[in-house]
Amino acid sequence: MAAASPIAALAFAVSVAAPATAVNLPGDPLTGSGDVARTLLPAAQLHAGELLSPIDNAAFALPEDAAPPRHQMRGTLQLFGGGASSWTVHHDFYSRAQEPPIVAALRRVPRLDVVLTQSGSHLIPANRALRFTGDAYWNAIVGAGRIWSESGDGGSSRASLPITLVERNQNCAYHGVVSFLFDGSSTSPAAFQVTQETCKYFRFDLWGAGPTRYTAGEAPNADAVAAAYAAEVRARIPVRPIDEIRNDHPRVQVYPQSFGGGMDHKHLTAHGVAFGGIHYAGPVRTRHGDYPYPDQIRLPSYSTAKTAFAAVALLRLAQLHGDDVAQLLLRDYLPKPPKDAWQDVTFEHALDMATGHYWDPADQEDEKDTTTELNFFVVENQNRRLRGALAYTAREPPGRRWVYHTTDTYLLTYAMTEYLGRLVGATKKEPADLLAFVADEVYRPLGLSAGALQAVRTENRAGGRPFGGYGMFWTPDDILKIANLLNKDRGRIGDRQLLHPDLLAAAMQEDPDDRGLDAVHQAKPNKYNNSVWSRKIQVPDGGAGTKEIWVRQMLGYGGIGVLMLPNGAVFYYFGDDDDHEWLRSAREAYKLR
Repeated sequence: MAAASPIAALAFAVSVAAPATAVNLPGDPLTGSGDVARTLLPAAQLHAGELLSPIDNAAFALPEDAAPPRHQMRGTLQLFGGGASSWTVHHDFYSRAQEPPIVAALRRVPRLDVVLTQSGSHLIPANRALRFTGDAYWNAIVGAGRIWSESGDGGSSRASLPITLVERNQNCAYHGVVSFLFDGSSTSPAAFQVTQETCKYFRFDLWGAGPTRYTAGEAPNADAVAAAYAAEVRARIPVRPIDEIRNDHPRVQVYPQSFGGGMDHKHLTAHGVAFGGIHYAGPVRTRHGDYPYPDQIRLPSYSTAKTAFAAVALLRLAQLHGDDVAQLLLRDYLPKPPKDAWQDVTFEHALDMATGHYWDPADQEDEKDTTTELNFFVVENQNRRLRGALAYTAREPPGRRWVYHTTDTYLLTYAMTEYLGRLVGATKKEPADLLAFVADEVYRPLGLSAGALQAVRTENRAGGRPFGGYGMFWTPDDILKIANLLNKDRGRIGDRQLLHPDLLAAAMQEDPDDRGLDAVHQAKPNKYNNSVWSRKIQVPDGGAGTKEIWVRQMLGYGGIGVLMLPNGAVFYYFGDDDDHEWLRSAREAYKLR
């Protein structure tokens, strides 16, 4: 492997005259002495612009003895856009690392211009959602970081930010962090590393160091950015380490190690359980120490978006405009559907993946078909993607058979966007945006993070259409809030019913007259109803007896699952080894009372 090359380009100037925005964020004010015993990433190494191999992520984290920052940072930080970084490839299913032109592009991180607001020791990007960089391979997400001072940094302040690399047009997420020094008028080079991912087919470590560029100048909406971030942090479900769940529930003999038990933790990025208003979070491991920003890690939705976005959108529209919305005909809201095809297919049929249009009804066979991959999954153009989604043959009347199709969810989200556009009088200049609708109607009232409000879109641009069936990014807190809305809160926030109660009850197996369709996945029997998976399992029922319960699930490609138990507990796991062995975790979560 070649030595690290610069991965960023810059000039730095910062104003220190005005006070930083302050909004009482957790951890402030810092009270440490600054006497940090630092052996990794010392000031001399940052000034030299060297990171020759990955190091423990603790080097990028706020240390226990951190002192308040000496300087204020408000302006635009330019990161990356320079030479190639170094990498070690751990798994490459598609052999991309064997093609030199592709390798060169993959190792070059695109330039990111990050507008920052400082509040105490917190550095808050104005944009914390998915950034469409225009790069051939990488988009990115930049989260809120920290800034502090250490006695060994020669009078400079030290900063770090969480950064997630996202494959263009795809949903894999690569979890990284960047760190640098600044003294109010100049900056050190920045060190950067990615040491974990949530991606089944491509895994690597990526690292480097190089110059950056900072231009001072407070954003006009700096106070609003800081206030919004503070409100988001306050709205998070209180977090405790998962090991504390046994102490908090001593009567039920719940064992923390059972959550994620049976799964290979080497491939498990994040897991945890929520119950009783507490989020019991497992550690967020990487190949080089724990991730420094576990509350902000950006996890790929993959097909959990089919539930958390597409189903939520339809259930919200049905609550606002009546359940007849679910029975609207799909082809009435699609441009030029094939003649004599997609007849009588409703919005709800598409949500159920029961359109009657398919090639091979066996589990996942259509999804894995090369034609589907080439004409749908790798296509960015909206019209070509639509044609790929409409290509399946009509085999039987809709509503009879479940066949797994991400294309069905794309067609549904396309049609719901058109329906919404007709309601609001959208134009070509001002089109309807289904994700913006769901964000305003559901996600913001739930207190979801800013990063959950953007998704991978057609044309690789912010004005494209969201994919619907995948392409979103959650923090653990985000997905728990959505699961709680569907599960224990029954579609309500306070006294407001957001989601249609009857459609939600059917999805959650609470309507015995509407269980949905049989859906065999990985040789396990399930029901699939309104984009929610459900499986019956046996659980202890006191003494030596047992009973059956429904475990309702959001599932995602590669090893992602969100289990919603009838007792109100939620267990989540985000991995990338195609591991869905959650039975032990579900039984443990159901013990909670």
